[in-house]
Amino acid sequence: METIYLYVLDTMADWEVGYAIAELHSQRYCTVRQNWRVKTCVSDTQPIRTLGGVTIQPDCTLDEIRVRDAALLILPGADIWMAPQ
Repeated sequence: METIYLYVLDTMADWEVGYAIAELHSQRYCTVRQNWRVKTCVSDTQPIRTLGGVTIQPDCTLDEIRVRDAALLILPGADIWMAPQ
């Protein structure tokens, strides 16, 4: 099974990825079903809060990503992308 990773971070623009992850998960419009899953990943294990105020408990950390099983990494916008951390 391949994994589609969604990197989540504080102040993530949660609306940017909504349609994409819903379709990737449901595969409603795929003519051929794919053997993939969507997982959230973070730089540490703390829950994050999106710009829309939603709290997300991540599935894994960046260190736990299995590159050979990864199909895609989604990097949404966020207010803190330019911060040093």
